[in-house]
Amino acid sequence: MKTLSARSVLLFLMASSLLHAALSVKPPSATICPGETITFSTGNKTTTWSISPTPSSGISLDANTGKLQVDSEVEAQQAFIVTGSASGDSGEAALVVTKDGCSDNEARAVIGFEQAGASATQAEQKFFFDFLIDRELKWKSVSLWGNVRVSSYPQQISTPLAQFDIASAVGQLPVNKLAETASFLTGFDIHLKRLTFPVGAGTRRLGFIGSFGATGPFTPEGRVALFAVPNSSSQQYSPFTAQFPQAKGSTYVGFVPPDRNQFYRQWSTGVRVTTMYREHLGFTSPSATYTATIGQDEAVTAGRLHGAVLKFDVFYPMPVKFTAYRFLYLFGTAALQVKRAHNETPFVLQPAPSDVHGYDSSVAIISSPSNRDTYRIGVGLDAVGVICTIWASKCS
Repeated sequence: MKTLSARSVLLFLMASSLLHAALSVKPPSATICPGETITFSTGNKTTTWSISPTPSSGISLDANTGKLQVDSEVEAQQAFIVTGSASGDSGEAALVVTKDGCSDNEARAVIGFEQAGASATQAEQKFFFDFLIDRELKWKSVSLWGNVRVSSYPQQISTPLAQFDIASAVGQLPVNKLAETASFLTGFDIHLKRLTFPVGAGTRRLGFIGSFGATGPFTPEGRVALFAVPNSSSQQYSPFTAQFPQAKGSTYVGFVPPDRNQFYRQWSTGVRVTTMYREHLGFTSPSATYTATIGQDEAVTAGRLHGAVLKFDVFYPMPVKFTAYRFLYLFGTAALQVKRAHNETPFVLQPAPSDVHGYDSSVAIISSPSNRDTYRIGVGLDAVGVICTIWASKCS
């Protein structure tokens, strides 16, 4: 009841601010925790600031700068109106000071749609499920985090973008096509107090991370790419058979991932910038993250822990006003090998007829591990919201 009461007060104060404000105050509403600061602004340098009702000790507002500071010892939950006045006009912002939800612990579950591919290869579209958990340890500046990601089999979806509904599309996905690969990462995030800064209605911190994880390999049989071997009179025949001598004497060739008996291992270390939002549009938002690391990844370097791999990963919750959702989650990941690039003349091969299969005697099978930079971009929705949309009668 305590959290509900604070939210009700906040919504009432927001409505009151919108009805009476002539000067636009940013942010128009905020939830702040003990030990944090926030700065209100109007765009007018001569703004004078005040707060009502008069706060108890431990909460102070600078009348000239709009900077409000809450001491870490503040215990009671309180609601205020912050007023900015300039040139005869005034504007108001709603403020709630509370300890509820102030822990840096976080968990998010996202279901979405992504495009993934490697350098100079055809991209694939897939559905994915992504779960992240981040928990503070005994030391407040250290947290343990873990991330699990499951991707479906490649999908061929030609629905116009304006008609594409992730929840409906996931609901129509066959169960045996739901999961093709999975990956996990876990590690530590060390974020010192002096590297944490207020930003708008949230807090931004710089952390140093280290991680270890693995990616499950593809099933080779489901990844056979079949082509006709170039004719012996073709200019491609000699260089093709020189690079793939297994193809000599065969009519067709099939390229498959290696039949690997272990997951592709990876490790990395680097920095992560995390922006934590207390409330946005009246709803708690997951943190936005930007991560840059360097390490090694067997899935990128042909199945071996060889050389260095740079990785960049971005997650951003975009506020929206959909009927069933409040945030649209945007993802982006890139893995780049730290080495000199090679430019080669590609082989332009004719696809094999549809009645040719990998087990035919006319097909030479060639194992081809990936040794290319990779990327992944995607869009997602809250997993609970998607599930409730699919099984509406089972959610209350």
